[in-house]
Amino acid sequence: MQYRRSVSDGVNFCLHDPTSAQFVEGDSGVHHVRGITYDAPYLPVVLVPRLRYHELKS
Repeated sequence: MQYRRSVSDGVNFCLHDPTSAQFVEGDSGVHHVRGITYDAPYLPVVLVPRLRYHELKS
């Protein structure tokens, strides 16, 4: 997975299968991420049901 850096220009990569890449001495780094949080502003949304929407049965 590739995602934009939040602190500076560039991209970061997240590799879920370490066998898919090779470690290059002096050029690679491994970091273990404990968690990620997102802070997004509240944006009001109005949903209007249409004919294609169906009530879910419980």
